[in-house]
This record gives sequence, structure tokens and C-alpha cells, in this order.
Amino acid sequence: MDKKMSGDIENLLDEKLKPIKNDINSLISEINNIKNLLESRSGETFEFDNDYGSRDIAFNRKYSGIDVETIWSEAKQLIKAELTEVSYNTWIDPIAPIKLEKDTIYLETSSLFPRDIVNRRYSGLIKTAISSVTSQNYDVKIDAANSVINEERNISSKPKDNEFKSVFDTKYAFSSFIMGKFNRLTCESAKYMAEDISRSIKLLYIYGGRGMGKTHLLNAIGHYIYTYNPGKKVVYLTIDDFVNQMIDSIRRDKQGEFFNKFKDADLIMIDDLQHISDKERTQEEFHRVISGLLEMDKQVIISCTEPPEQINIQNDCFSRVFEMGGVFEIGKPDFDDRLLILEKRADEKNIEISNEILELIAKNEDYNVRELINILNRLRAYINITGGPITVGLVEDIISEGFFREKD
Repeated sequence: MDKKMSGDIENLLDEKLKPIKNDINSLISEINNIKNLLESRSGETFEFDNDYGSRDIAFNRKYSGIDVETIWSEAKQLIKAELTEVSYNTWIDPIAPIKLEKDTIYLETSSLFPRDIVNRRYSGLIKTAISSVTSQNYDVKIDAANSVINEERNISSKPKDNEFKSVFDTKYAFSSFIMGKFNRLTCESAKYMAEDISRSIKLLYIYGGRGMGKTHLLNAIGHYIYTYNPGKKVVYLTIDDFVNQMIDSIRRDKQGEFFNKFKDADLIMIDDLQHISDKERTQEEFHRVISGLLEMDKQVIISCTEPPEQINIQNDCFSRVFEMGGVFEIGKPDFDDRLLILEKRADEKNIEISNEILELIAKNEDYNVRELINILNRLRAYINITGGPITVGLVEDIISEGFFREKD
């Protein structure tokens, strides 16, 4: 074979093999990327044989550390056996393992509120479980994720040019709203609208019995918007406020001014709609205002103790307004939900109270959320006045007296 033909064959082979070589180089580059990713996540060292002459790429794994995710996963199983399902799912299961550094394991909660409760109630149990899994006495640090701390800040830090800044009670944020099976869907729907009030859903109708957290949820929506979207304008008022302002505008011949108050807002929230029953003139005006706002693509949220079909309405057009949006119910909390509510609120109020007594209170299925909290308030007042302990007899006396119940 002459030199020219040999050179042509080599060139041809180089041309044919070039894509294969490029694929091999790309494969090696990807393997190195995976190696770096694995090492950064697990603290383990990986070695690869990059010999082009080998058909196989060796993948040798050298274990050189303790996997904090595995430690936490096994520790959670021990903790789960010691707690009720509600307590475990609420406080322990959402905790994320972050890192193991020297003799300390770092864990993270979703926000400041669960962090404080976990540190106060469960830190000892967590440390014991980790020691059982590892046979070592690790320190455990539990902190909140930085990404959600902003929701805990006070609304007073918002710009002063927001004309509605004083409307909402700043303690009623989503972070302090207790979410359980009885209200989860409603709460998630409310937050969905609060996160972006330009979304397609225009009307949200929330109903449930008295003292179940409807007003808290409306305040939470307003608080969230002020915190994350302070340029938006929100109007909140009860239906009684609506009636009084409507009457005043008629008396002063300023009906246009009355409507403009709502027209200039991005979100309008009306509380306690049940009081509109049998008030035909109020229903007509309310229908006119709400229909006009929805036609202008404004967002409207309404709360009521009754579903739309059970309100005594004189005008069929009025009831059809509610077909334009979503209707969500806050149901009655079951035993687990009531226990969760009591546990959270007792921790918020720094009330030292045993699980036995919390369960005693939670057994009363007729109590709404506000009444459960009223019992805790009476217990806290007793502690502050007498300095005495909370006993089963004391709780039974408070329950039998019934002063915490809401009047019809």
C-alpha cells in the first residue's frame, strides 16, 4: 500500500472516529459532573478511571462520611413511635436535615413558629433518637429556613403611603393560622389568591360556623399582600360596615363616591355576609357593587356562616353571582384537629399544660376554635392570678361553668 493510500485511510478513519471521540469526551465530562455533584452533597469521595484505552469506565465509590439524611430518616421512625400521628405529622415530619458538621447535626423547620415549638417541646426527644441511631452524643441545632422569615415581620414596616395599612390585625398572618383537615383546602385557596391577586379566580366564597377562623383568614390574606405586594390596595369591611357606608352615601347623595372606593381597590373582602338575609335593599345594592367589580376583573372574597344557597335572598340574580367563583367550607375540627389547635395555642401563650389535660379539652366535639382558645385564656388567667398548677379538676370546673361558650 503506497503512502498516499495509507494517508487517505488514516484521514478517513480520523474523520469517522472523530464523533466517537467527541461522545467519549462528553461522557467523561458528564461523569465528572456527577462525581462533583455527589461529593458536594454527601461528603464522599469518588474516583474514576479516565483511560481512553479501556472499554469500561471504572466507577469506584469510597465511603468517607455519615449520611445526615439517613440518620434523620431512622431517627424519625423512633420519634414517630413516641408521638400521636397529628403531632408527628405537624412538627417532626416536615423537619429537613441540613448537614452534619463535627459533633453537631443541623435541622431546619419551615418557619420561626414551628422552630420555637420543636425546640421547646421535642428537642430532647430528637436528641435521644439521634443518639440511639448513631450511638454517639451529637449536639442538635434546629433553626428556621431563611426563605420564610419575612412573613413573620410586622406590618408596620410597610411603606407609609399605603392608605390601607392600618386595616388588618398584624398577629393574624398565615404563619399563625392553624391548618388541619377541616380547613386545609380553604386555607390553601386563600393563600393561592393572596400570592397573586391577578390570577383568573375572581370570587372566593368562604363559609363555616362562628369562631372557626374566617376573619383570621381574611386578615391573613391582607397581611400577606401588604408584606409581599405592598403596592396593591385592599378594602376589607364587614357587611354591616357596607350597609352603614351605603346609607351614609345615599343620605349625602354620594353614591358614586361609595362605588369608587371599591373600584379603586385591587381586592375587596366582605366579612359576615349572613347579616344580609331579609334586607332586600341592601341585597340589591350589594349585587350591583359586586357585579360591577367582577365585570371590571376585580378580585372579591366573601365570608359567611352559611353556604350561598342557604342565605335568605330576595333576588335570584344575587345568588347567581356566587356561581362565578369558588365556594369553600371551613368544616368542624375533629379530635386530632382540636388537639393540634390547643397544642399550638398553648405553646404560643407559654402555658405549661399536660397532654392529658389538652386531650380532656379536645374531647368536647361541640366547641369551635374560638371557644377552645377561650378555655386556654381562662387557664392562663388562673395561672397569672394564683400561680397554681393546671389540674384536671380545674379544667372540669371551667368546662362545667360554660362561661367560655359563645352566646347565640
